[in-house]
Amino acid sequence: MSSPQREKQNYKSNQTNKQQMDRNEYLQRPLIEGVVYEVTDESVKISSPHTIYIIVRKESEVPLSEVESQFRKLKKEAKESGKVRLNGVTKFLPTIRSLYPSYRKTLERTNTLFDEVVKMIPKFEADGLHMGCTDDELLKEIRDKEWEISNFHNLNTDYSRYLRLYHNVKNVLTSKPWRAENLVRIKIRIA
Repeated sequence: MSSPQREKQNYKSNQTNKQQMDRNEYLQRPLIEGVVYEVTDESVKISSPHTIYIIVRKESEVPLSEVESQFRKLKKEAKESGKVRLNGVTKFLPTIRSLYPSYRKTLERTNTLFDEVVKMIPKFEADGLHMGCTDDELLKEIRDKEWEISNFHNLNTDYSRYLRLYHNVKNVLTSKPWRAENLVRIKIRIA
């Protein structure tokens, strides 16, 4: 084995030993009291009376067919009321259809990350949460997954745009603003 290869191997070995030693040092610290681990099929929450350490939720799919049917229902009810003018009707369906593949891919990634977090929780719970938890590598790994999931919810992502358009339609259908007695006409933007 050449000298540079040996040095690289020794460096990796030293890093692994250092990480193991750091983890062992961390586990020797006092436990944080009152930590609650809530793990269900739909969510993971790790908290204490003063801090929420992790909160991750599994997302359920909003099928394209559901969005399309809600949109058609809204158009029909708006037309029948005679008081409503919907803006964005012509671009709503093409937009929602173009966003759906990206939404679906993100949904799958989100749920994969959620499943990975759930698999990590038994070891995390067995080790416990110790003072100075910012040094906990397992907590950091779980938080990285939580952070990736939360980034999908940023306003400019296809995932959040898809859901926002769906909820816009659903909220208008739920509130039915055209039913107000003193309303003459209303203009509603949906896309």
